Amino acid sequence: MQQERSSDVRDDQWGYPVRTSSDQCISYLNSYYQQVLSYGWNCKVILQAADNDEDCALANALAAGLADPSAALRYSERSKRNADRATQYERSVMEALDAIAEGSYDKALSSQSKVLENFPKDLASLKRAQAMAFSRGKSHLMLKFASQVLHVNRDRAYMYGMLAFSLVENDRTDEAEVAARRALSIEKHDVWAQHALCHVFQERQQYKDAIMFMESNSESWERCGSFLYSHNWWHLALCHLEGDDNGNAAGNALRIFDTRIWGDRERAEKDTFAVSLNALGLLLSLQVKGFGEYVGERVSHIAKLFVDESTWHKEWLLDLLVLWSLARSSFIAEARQLLSSLDKRAHMIGSTEEIHQMIVSVINADLVCVSVIVSFKLRTLFSTCQLASALYEYGSGNERAVSSLLGSQFSARELKVIGASNEQMRVFGHLLVV
Repeated sequence: MQQERSSDVRDDQWGYPVRTSSDQCISYLNSYYQQVLSYGWNCKVILQAADNDEDCALANALAAGLADPSAALRYSERSKRNADRATQYERSVMEALDAIAEGSYDKALSSQSKVLENFPKDLASLKRAQAMAFSRGKSHLMLKFASQVLHVNRDRAYMYGMLAFSLVENDRTDEAEVAARRALSIEKHDVWAQHALCHVFQERQQYKDAIMFMESNSESWERCGSFLYSHNWWHLALCHLEGDDNGNAAGNALRIFDTRIWGDRERAEKDTFAVSLNALGLLLSLQVKGFGEYVGERVSHIAKLFVDESTWHKEWLLDLLVLWSLARSSFIAEARQLLSSLDKRAHMIGSTEEIHQMIVSVINADLVCVSVIVSFKLRTLFSTCQLASALYEYGSGNERAVSSLLGSQFSARELKVIGASNEQMRVFGHLLVV
């Protein structure tokens, strides 16, 4: 540890040692942490940290994950070249980053857990761990990670926003409200905490409260990157759809779509995938709510961006929404191709982890556990394929087929493995009453 405190080591904002002789590198690194936690638009400030000190292993490892493909290799090579000199903290974070880059999600989650166990003040690693758990539908892990580090971060900005959302996704709404309000008492512009509190209002169907709260905080979203900016506006638009009783529900939702989500051309063109996720989600909600006459031209404009299969398979939720949009916009051949591709990919959901669990269970003679795992996998596969087929038929105008395809026992909540929140899944549940 004494070696880690030599003249070429600086503490980052968490108080953990990073090997760099540059104060500017640490400053850029800390700015990156702030951007991550605030969902800021300038996360690529990490590239400046890496370029300021080519020998800083951690800065270059983080930069590799955000750089363009050609530059990513350069940053990765720099990081590996200096790995032997890195501090224990850096090596711990880099191990998790390597697992993410390899697509080894189980290994990455395990590595992230170790980072939080040994370096619990690193809230950027908590954010990364929660994002990975969410993408795999593991809401319980999101809460576990947040609870794991709460004891050393009780007065820290952004801690309670991450706790609040994990509580929401585990159906602990009252506790989530307490955590979200605690977060906002520490940092009123914690946009993730605002987002979590909106979830609370929506779960309770307090749509007017949600509208007032989100509108009063919407100015703070201007500092956000494209995803959370459009996502918070998506939440507000949904609240108008559900809560307006003045006959202008569709008008208010469409105003938000046209001016804040898809109408924000700079964001939509810069981050097409992030914005499209929220744009298509809102258009599907409008369709399901009976406002299909306003959807056609808007959805076609977006669907045209996804006719090329190279744009598919970025995220499961986006794929499902794109499938509906392609069918809705009469790109039938492309929609059928995507449907077929999704069917094949559905049979690979979680396969690596489940096979590992089954091997362990067989070794331990735990046949009940094997049965549960197989049963869950079959239900998940069936539900995913059901939903994809239903969205294809719904988009094609064959609405009568939706209920028979989904079946009376269909539960969208079983599909959180595709990486969607309770609120995002709710619109799929509404397909049953079309």
